[in-house]
Amino acid sequence: GLERWACIFQDADSNFDTDLFMPTIKMVEELSGTLYDGSMPYKVIADHVRSLTFALADGANFDNVGRGYILRRLLRRSVRYGKKLGLKGKFMYKLVDSVVLNMKDVYPYLLNKQAHVKALIMQEEDLFLKTLDKGEKKLLELMDESLDNKIKGNDVFKLYDTYGFPFELTLEILAEKG
Repeated sequence: GLERWACIFQDADSNFDTDLFMPTIKMVEELSGTLYDGSMPYKVIADHVRSLTFALADGANFDNVGRGYILRRLLRRSVRYGKKLGLKGKFMYKLVDSVVLNMKDVYPYLLNKQAHVKALIMQEEDLFLKTLDKGEKKLLELMDESLDNKIKGNDVFKLYDTYGFPFELTLEILAEKG
């Protein structure tokens, strides 16, 4: 609701073109050296870092189950989109500052949680970047070896079980590659 009202009152083309998201999108532009063109990577990153900031500040944590797993998926999806923009290494934790700065007047408790949230995101980014490199290399090998443009289910499970590479991410990459 808030985003739609902002969109209407600010005469913006989308929720992401409002003052609720543009400070974060501008920071993504700076970090990536690319300009916002309304494309999905910017929107996903801005939306997900805001969700992560609030959830972690409210006491949630990254985990392998439940809401913690949802948070993990949000971060991992954002990191992958960041790679599409040319972002290398950790960057999501840096965006927490723009969310807190933008929302602190309405949610002042974010200021007290800012360092904690950044530390949690940085730690999770470290873990995922290691997982992403290993798993993505293995997935690309499997794709190159495939004669029928398919990956076996047991190979997908091995990517998850052995390399920690999420099933959803495997599906996303396979869909992107056709």
